[in-house]
Amino acid sequence: MQLVEPPRTDAELSGVSLGDVVRSGDDVLFAEGVSKAYPGKELFSDLSFYVRRADRLGIVGDNGTGKTTLLRIVLEQLAPDAGLVRWGSKVSTGYYAQAEDAGSSGVVGGSVLSAVRSSRPDLNPEQARAMLGRFLFSGDEVDKSVGVLSGGELARLRLCMLVLSRANCLLMDEPTNHLDIPARDALESALAEYRGTLVVVSHDRYFLDRLVDRLLVLRDGEVRMYLGNYSYYLGKRAEARAAREARQQSARRADKKRRAAGRRAAAKSGSGRKSKAKSVAAPEPPPPRPVAELEALIAEAEAGLSVRAQTLANAETYQDPERMRRLRAEYEELHRRLTELMSEWERAAGGA
Repeated sequence: MQLVEPPRTDAELSGVSLGDVVRSGDDVLFAEGVSKAYPGKELFSDLSFYVRRADRLGIVGDNGTGKTTLLRIVLEQLAPDAGLVRWGSKVSTGYYAQAEDAGSSGVVGGSVLSAVRSSRPDLNPEQARAMLGRFLFSGDEVDKSVGVLSGGELARLRLCMLVLSRANCLLMDEPTNHLDIPARDALESALAEYRGTLVVVSHDRYFLDRLVDRLLVLRDGEVRMYLGNYSYYLGKRAEARAAREARQQSARRADKKRRAAGRRAAAKSGSGRKSKAKSVAAPEPPPPRPVAELEALIAEAEAGLSVRAQTLANAETYQDPERMRRLRAEYEELHRRLTELMSEWERAAGGA
């Protein structure tokens, strides 16, 4: 049989490795005693954590807990009320912020291809096209003007430029927003090859499971670090919930015994007469919804987000301003709903 060479991958064809970053020092980031509050709301207090080279740190929490604020403090875009942040030696950062347009994100005008080549002048056209192909820009799409890109297309372009930036520490704020499922898979594959340090804020549990190995959780004004991915975090919460329920059951049994002893004592003394005033029982909170029901609702919300993200990624959508505004409003509402469902699912699956 005649032997033939296997087909080369996109990365081999491009000649560009996503792991090709300048090695930083072993100590990348220190945050010590960091606190931040706004009038009437404390986000976090005395927050300390440490990031080493090649760590993949995820940051999670409900809306309003200060995740984006923490990233901005780490990037020295915002001053903390107390504490300090210190970067290690030879650390170069790249930042992906939420909801930026082409101008504010630093993506210059011209075509998609020229934008990538302006950020990486060492790339020839074939290399730049190959890398854009990994982020789902194919054929004539690389010649589209940056100014006419949809929200999803601009997000993909920004992410492509970020992973090509040679920064050895990437900080990303909700990078999967506005991305459909194929684009999310493309981003996950690219970041899986990345050999630098990653700090990412996300609500996407599948994204976090695949990419992070540590989790910083901001919840109810408290901050905890878990040495594992999102599934590990849920497992630890489930263990804590089981232990808490066992303690509560033990306390209820002890309380029941005390009440029974009190009733017996009252019956013997003749003082166990019923009170004329009837106590009004406090309303009980609604029972938590089953995990299976919540997962079905989450899947439905994620599917709705994916459909709207694909529609928003279509340039034709922007020719109808009213439809575009309606789709954006629906997307934001679904995103808010998904965040609430995820929080409820976490409480149901792992304990409150």
